[in-house]
Amino acid sequence: MKKDVFYTLLASVMLAATAGLMTACTSNDDNPVMPNGPSESVIKENIIGKWKGITQDGSELTTNDRTVLTFNADGTRTVSKSYYDTDTKSYILRNKQTGTYTIEGSQLKSYLDEADLYEVVTYNIDAIGSNEMAMTMENFRPGRKFDYNRVTTDYAAEIVGVWEGVEMTGDETYGNAEARIVYEANGKFYYLRKNGEGQWYMNFKESDRKYIVDGDWLATSWKDENGNTNFECWDIDEIKGDVMKWSALREREDGTRFKTTFTWRKISNRPALVLTVGDTSIGLVFVRGGDYSMTIKEFA
Repeated sequence: MKKDVFYTLLASVMLAATAGLMTACTSNDDNPVMPNGPSESVIKENIIGKWKGITQDGSELTTNDRTVLTFNADGTRTVSKSYYDTDTKSYILRNKQTGTYTIEGSQLKSYLDEADLYEVVTYNIDAIGSNEMAMTMENFRPGRKFDYNRVTTDYAAEIVGVWEGVEMTGDETYGNAEARIVYEANGKFYYLRKNGEGQWYMNFKESDRKYIVDGDWLATSWKDENGNTNFECWDIDEIKGDVMKWSALREREDGTRFKTTFTWRKISNRPALVLTVGDTSIGLVFVRGGDYSMTIKEFA
């Protein structure tokens, strides 16, 4: 009789344990555990504003690979980014592309208005504060981690005008150590260099020159005479008075990295005037009287 009672109790315990295990499994399937992260209220309180990508998977992003995200209180967002499109084999510059976003728990879902791109990208917000945000991509490229810093400055208006290069450190990328550059308010820019006689000239073989400033990130793109798209991005460290300072992290073909800085002096607040007659373009740059003489011609 005692053995029967013992075996009955043992069987009951085993059944109870098995039932508990089955219940736990079923419960997890029906209600999957959400990733850990800040509360939804904390995320919604801190995410509003502009953020610039700093690292990806623990490695610092080069300046050309940065992304700038802006989250608005009404649920809309914008994305600025430059990247190489493997399908079209060309560089793409996205200028404050619009979209929307939602937050549920610690999960961020972002949508873009352009139909030919991915419909939705989902992230888990791992941490967020007043100036830093970390998140992990859950679809598209699962597991990829990103760190962002908040951007509180916007140099879009201050950059308009004519600037002259003063000092450059680090490797040159497009032979731009000695240059003058003109930024127009319409998103176009013009680049001038010196010829052998010390005169400034504009290259009209290059076309479709455009730029964006999103916060403190500057991205430029242009097409060469063969129709190939080039691009170059910079971090604007500051604009104070007539002085503008840039910096950039670059990567060589062998994978080594280097830092470049550039200091500019503003010589006019007025943009360039480009006159086109037939197939001939003439560039005029407004500067202070007596600053310099300029010859308008094409590169040889």
